[in-house]
Amino acid sequence: MRRTVFVVFFIACVVAISFGNTLSYGFVWDDHFLIGDSYFVRHWSALPKIFTSHFWAGHADWKMYYRPLINVTYLVDYHLWGLRP
Repeated sequence: MRRTVFVVFFIACVVAISFGNTLSYGFVWDDHFLIGDSYFVRHWSALPKIFTSHFWAGHADWKMYYRPLINVTYLVDYHLWGLRP
């Protein structure tokens, strides 16, 4: 039991040291139009539309991606934290 706790703590420390500085980074690549400019992300009333639209709705002609849960998490994150990644 103690060994397991130590291993979990060690892995958590390695992850925190490795990725901790990324918390201050901003949006990159497609984040600006998938999150920053998206109607789906800014308005709770768009929640039903998220489940009937493709992932790139309003941004590109690629209609082959259906990923509603990603947009739901973007919606929740936006309302919790705003546009501060």
